[in-house]
Amino acid sequence: MELPNPPNLTSPASLPREQAYFAKFGRPARFFVLGILLPIIALGFELANQFSEMMYFDPVPTYFHILLIAFVALANTQMYLALKRQALARPHLLAHCNAFAMGIAVFYCLAYLPVLPISVLLILWFGFGLLPLAPFFALISVWQVRKAFRQALAVEQRESLPSVWKGVVAAFLCIFALELPAAITSIGMQLADSSKLVSQQMGLRILRTVGDQDLMLARCYPNTTSGMNLTRVLIESSNYLHHDAARTIFFRVTGKSFNEFPVPLMKQSRREAMRFRFSNDEDLGGETVGQRNQNVSLTSSRIDGSLDPQAANGYLEWTMVFTNRSSSQQEGRTEIMLPPGAVVSRLTLWVNGEEREAAFAGRGAVRAAYQAVVRKQQDPVLVTSSGKDRVLVQFFPIPPNGGEMKIRIGMTTPMQILELNRVLMQLPAFNERNFDIAPEFKHSVWLEAKTPLWSLSKNAVYQIQRPDDKTFTLRGEILDQEMGQVSSSVSALRDPARNQSWSTQPKHVGSDNLIVQEIKHQPYAKPKRVVFVIDGSASMEAVREQISNVLASMPSQIELGVVIAHDNPQTYLGKQSIAATRAAQHVRKFDFVGGQDNLPALIQAWDWASAMPYSVLVWVHGAQPATLSPAEPLLQRLERQQKASATLRFFDLQVHPGRNVILEKVASKFEDSLAIHSVPRLASVEDSLHYLLRQWRTGEKRIEVHRRNVPQQGLAKAEMSQTSDHLARLWAHQEVTSLLSADKADAQALALAQRYQLVTAVSGAVVLETQAQYDAAGLSPVAQGSVPTIPEPETWLLLGLVLLVLARAVWQRRKGLKFAQSAMRGVP
Repeated sequence: MELPNPPNLTSPASLPREQAYFAKFGRPARFFVLGILLPIIALGFELANQFSEMMYFDPVPTYFHILLIAFVALANTQMYLALKRQALARPHLLAHCNAFAMGIAVFYCLAYLPVLPISVLLILWFGFGLLPLAPFFALISVWQVRKAFRQALAVEQRESLPSVWKGVVAAFLCIFALELPAAITSIGMQLADSSKLVSQQMGLRILRTVGDQDLMLARCYPNTTSGMNLTRVLIESSNYLHHDAARTIFFRVTGKSFNEFPVPLMKQSRREAMRFRFSNDEDLGGETVGQRNQNVSLTSSRIDGSLDPQAANGYLEWTMVFTNRSSSQQEGRTEIMLPPGAVVSRLTLWVNGEEREAAFAGRGAVRAAYQAVVRKQQDPVLVTSSGKDRVLVQFFPIPPNGGEMKIRIGMTTPMQILELNRVLMQLPAFNERNFDIAPEFKHSVWLEAKTPLWSLSKNAVYQIQRPDDKTFTLRGEILDQEMGQVSSSVSALRDPARNQSWSTQPKHVGSDNLIVQEIKHQPYAKPKRVVFVIDGSASMEAVREQISNVLASMPSQIELGVVIAHDNPQTYLGKQSIAATRAAQHVRKFDFVGGQDNLPALIQAWDWASAMPYSVLVWVHGAQPATLSPAEPLLQRLERQQKASATLRFFDLQVHPGRNVILEKVASKFEDSLAIHSVPRLASVEDSLHYLLRQWRTGEKRIEVHRRNVPQQGLAKAEMSQTSDHLARLWAHQEVTSLLSADKADAQALALAQRYQLVTAVSGAVVLETQAQYDAAGLSPVAQGSVPTIPEPETWLLLGLVLLVLARAVWQRRKGLKFAQSAMRGVP
């Protein structure tokens, strides 16, 4: 008789049921470690330390990504327990979960594939390589447990498992749905950074339509890895997008500078938050405002001013206090927009509660002194010119853990003469800043003059008082958002019959000469051709109707051109003169979107306007924090006009505060010598432009101010009004500008600026902590008695309050005595 074949001891059917479940499964302990424990450890380590985010990219940018990675370990656990407990209930559900987990593992394997060789080497370094390898081990484990589960079903003679591809596709769709905003944003930014115009415009359209603004904002900061997506990892591994390029793209998409927004910490890891919180400030001690620092904030601000409307000048002091919430020292930086024609004439820093005055010297000398002290972590503050009517202010270090830094900037300012009986002064404002300001923050303003004052602001709450018969006071508070707007101006009355003023020289100048100022009405040559350059950025949408109304009212006898900055540098309106009504309709229908480069529009408008003598170019625009076109063609035209004494007049009206790179480049080439005229800022953009138009009508005259330095012998001072020595500072500023326009006159201009203690295109101001630091830098601080001052406005208020309190106390005492006497009379 033939014996049966011996049983196959390796066949699952011949094994005991419990062992058959793990046949071909390998070692369950290894599966538990690599398929369950390692993914959990890797996820926890990444959440705690952001190791992968610092080295490569962020695998868990959202809570949903955390749940997805945790689901892999959970699915493996369910499969493992089902096999261990020999319970194969709901096998299809477990199989679908297994396939979904496999899709997740495949996705992360693809994401980590470029660093796979490095990860293998990192295993030898404290085992850190196991963390990037966790998706690969998880994928192997998911596949192995599925094979074991299929084998277990075969032992039970159950139905086969469903296809794995359905779960994998579902996982990919889920992940791509989460990654879609980041993927689209990444693709759009890469296209917008392309050198091809068609690709740029396509990228901008994508970003303006569906781009994630927070992700774009995060890319504006160096070394950021926020927003994990496989598209970004694959694309930028060979085409890295620098944060400077990201900042330009952010402006072109939103129309705003990146540092107008807080740092997007919700999109950053804790490691990145620590990096911003501590000392990773790439712009520290530099020459730009740069990235935002969410730990530094403005906590107090007051503007005190003494105005002389009769002489059309004044002096403002802006005192600010900054607080640092981080645990390390920080630098504050801001660009301040001065009133038109103003010049910084004082700089003060409080050190240990004491006021320290600045040294005025050449730009290079004061910046070198500032940077040297910054490296030693000591107290300096620096002010330098950053363009026409703009200064860059830097101060360091703001003490940590709630520490404060207090500075004061004094500025001598002319008042714009709208009519002979009315003058105007624009308040200073932050053009750009790296610190935070609360939305409800208000600046305290206190101005005094000898004639009535009133504000053009509709939102600020001001009170008009008269502390004595000779003084008018305007005091109140104004929101920071309104500072720098056309409405944040103060107006005053003056006597139109008295148009001559004089002043002595500041005492430290050591001159007996007088400064004489004369206000004259000069005939204005009506322009033959006017071209408006209108910024097509989204920020101009709010003033669309106002600009249209101005264009519709243009005099018919003047040739009118309109050039609107647009994405396509070949597409403009107004290549030739057009009717006023048609120009107004064009502006009303124009799509103001994103941030536009105004340089090509300015160049085209310049060429059209300069073809005819007595022409005017009016540039109405928002901020210009970035440009795409080279500035040399515009600078070349400006240089040629300056040498040829051409008659083209250039007017500038910036509607909203913000950095202007174009004016910075012009200032770096021509310093303060270029005649770019600022349009007076009235209650609205329409009012400001209409004031300009009135000068072009028949019979209108232009008001001009002339200042000169004369000996006081024989001067008929009785026929003039005396004003403060700020008139002498304005004359000196005017002379510095004139000297800078002459060849090889920089040394004379610098000597004059230092003598009058002014911040100009060739000079700056710096405050250092000790005399030893001044000596090391070869600088000398100004004498305490030589700085301009204004009376403390609180003096009148305090005196009034004291008198009221004393009067009330005396009245109550007398009333009490009378009551006591009457009570005593009634006692028997």
